[in-house]
Amino acid sequence: VAEDPSMRLVDGEVFTSDYLDGLAEEINQVLHEAGQLRLVELAARYNVTTQFLLDAVTPRLGSILQGHLENGMLYTPTYVARQAASVRGAFSAITRPTPV
Repeated sequence: VAEDPSMRLVDGEVFTSDYLDGLAEEINQVLHEAGQLRLVELAARYNVTTQFLLDAVTPRLGSILQGHLENGMLYTPTYVARQAASVRGAFSAITRPTPV
């Protein structure tokens, strides 16, 4: 394991790059169904530490995993765009004069 960079030993378990790629694909699928996911919940689901999951997910963002990571949350680009449009709409509404 020490000589092979495609393998990682974490808490007595060996993880390969192929396994981590598959894990990222599965997370991507769940993410696109939900729109947003907490890393803590994903770590519990896959029985790994949050830091390990963060280390596994971060290099795969934008390639295998289509999402945005911020403050321990994964978001789809669609979710981020929808939230931005909602905020923009709210600010637009409060800047218009309203008849009394």
